[in-house]
Amino acid sequence: MKKSLLVSLFASGIIASGQNFISEDIAYPPVKGINDAGAWAPYSQTASKVANLGITIGNGGNAYGIMFDAKTYLWVHPSLNVAGMVYRSTPSITNDVSTGSLRYGFSTNKGLSWNINQGPLWNPTPSTEVARYPQGGLFNPAGNSNPDSVYVVFFAPVLDNSNSNWGGIVVGSSRASDNANLNTTRFSSFTPDASFAVQVPNDFYVNNPQQKVFGIAEKRIGTAYDDTLVLTVGTWNNTSKSFTWTNQYLHCPMGMDSNGTKQIADAKIAFGPDGQVGYIGIIGYSGDTNFSPVQAFHPLYMKTTNGGQTWTGPFPINLQTLQYSHGLTGSVLGSMQAYGTANGWTINHISTAFNIDVVVDANNNPHFGVNINPAAVSTLTSSGGSGSPFSIYSAFNFAVDIYSPNGGSTWSAIFMDTISFFRGLYGSGANLAEDNRIQLSRSENGEYIVMTWGDTDFDLWGSPSGGNVFPDVKARGFRVQGNNITLYPIKNFMDQDLNYKGAGHQHCLSHFLIDSTSAAIPKLRVPVVVQEYQNGDIANDLLPVTYKYFNFEYTWTATSTNEFFNSLSNLRIFPNPSNRGPVQVIFENSEAGYYQLEITDITGKIIQSSSLGFVGEGIQRTQVNTADLASGVYLINVRGNSGIATQRMIVR
Repeated sequence: MKKSLLVSLFASGIIASGQNFISEDIAYPPVKGINDAGAWAPYSQTASKVANLGITIGNGGNAYGIMFDAKTYLWVHPSLNVAGMVYRSTPSITNDVSTGSLRYGFSTNKGLSWNINQGPLWNPTPSTEVARYPQGGLFNPAGNSNPDSVYVVFFAPVLDNSNSNWGGIVVGSSRASDNANLNTTRFSSFTPDASFAVQVPNDFYVNNPQQKVFGIAEKRIGTAYDDTLVLTVGTWNNTSKSFTWTNQYLHCPMGMDSNGTKQIADAKIAFGPDGQVGYIGIIGYSGDTNFSPVQAFHPLYMKTTNGGQTWTGPFPINLQTLQYSHGLTGSVLGSMQAYGTANGWTINHISTAFNIDVVVDANNNPHFGVNINPAAVSTLTSSGGSGSPFSIYSAFNFAVDIYSPNGGSTWSAIFMDTISFFRGLYGSGANLAEDNRIQLSRSENGEYIVMTWGDTDFDLWGSPSGGNVFPDVKARGFRVQGNNITLYPIKNFMDQDLNYKGAGHQHCLSHFLIDSTSAAIPKLRVPVVVQEYQNGDIANDLLPVTYKYFNFEYTWTATSTNEFFNSLSNLRIFPNPSNRGPVQVIFENSEAGYYQLEITDITGKIIQSSSLGFVGEGIQRTQVNTADLASGVYLINVRGNSGIATQRMIVR
């Protein structure tokens, strides 16, 4: 299925008239369920390498194993200190039949060291049995406290041609420490169950408290959605040391576009700490004009209170009336419209982008991680253009946690960040689309939640021709205490070392965090895997890749809310050094108000000063001219009512 998409390579800001802005609207089609690439025209864009800074946990036969949206690839079981990941094989290393074979990496010490390329879990001889996009997790049988007795469990699509090129699913499990008790099960579309018809699945979840695992996929006849979500459920049998697999069918109708095509973009599943309450988060189109007044995507959800035995829904969530509870104030639509008005755009409705992630917190309340953007079909850009149904403009791109404080009765939004880039185009043909991969992770007790996303540093890379192709892994977390949420600062994990700036390719976040604590200075370890391309070149999509594991640290000091608050952050200057020409100044502000830009020498003496006028919240961009400045070192300050941001500038 293809959905048209209009994107901008970076977010435009709101600054008073008279300043210089750029707002691009370039069309890229999102692609879902891609086969491996064939031959493409030459394309090369070399990024810095992850090198030896991450821990190697395995090798993939090519880059496709974890591309095209974040799913359940990495899994950490914090209470047993184990981590694992299922991936496609590299035959030159493992001697397996093909890259459609499956192996895994496993750690028993929080990811400090790994047994890599274990298995195989799946090593089929017929070409119609090869696996792709393997998802997996770690399962702990009831009563076990031995890390070596944990099981790896997996869920992968198979190219068996029973439903277009796809149609097959392989599921199975094995004791992770020695690949013992390997057990696999195969499903094919239409046979033997005519209700089972899938292509590439959406998500996978290990519900350890209930001793079950859940895979989820959209039922599709060919590429046409059939108003059904398919849950492939594994129930643990402790006698046979394996899972019994069944398929469960959830009626999940979606509205149609003008061509009669049912519109659904994504579905993800997660359960709360007790394993009883669970949610399926959906990006789709209800067709109900009370919730979707124009043809644009919006979130919906389904809910269970009995461990997944029965589900209710789908229930739509109204983006157009959604209000911020944290991070920003007012309505989500209103903040987007303020951006638009200041930049000559008319934004009438908002839309999610095309992917979602789900966690359930300590109170059994759902959190849906999404991009929110202008709905292109009802937006007029500054050039007077508008887009097609079910497309977005990414010139204004918010990372948002949509959550309910009461189990789905009401909904609010937590503003996490404004993202500069949206889509990156990978591969030798520069046409393998990868978006921000917004993901959510929680502590085992659901008290702490962290969101991650991938965004390219404009100050370091400028505006690459492929868009968001040098992403850093950025994060923001919060704490849930009763009915209160404490929001913490944004952190760029890849600022720690220039050797892996921009190398967060296809980052995969574990559903669970490590080392969460309720101490005065909380510390969270955020497990992430990225893939390293050969020679660091993202054009090498068909060559073997290396998976690198990081335990990123997300910490903050015990400070008051006021001490945290500075409405200005992330001031960037480009180019820097300047050759006495125009310099782009980009900054981020979390509070609307009047702002001032200053250029000073290193003693603090003001050389130039100008008012930016009234500025709305988010990422802003303006321009200064350095033609009249002598060679030397200067400071650029952006001042507001609630803070100041400063960056050094060199003029040659």
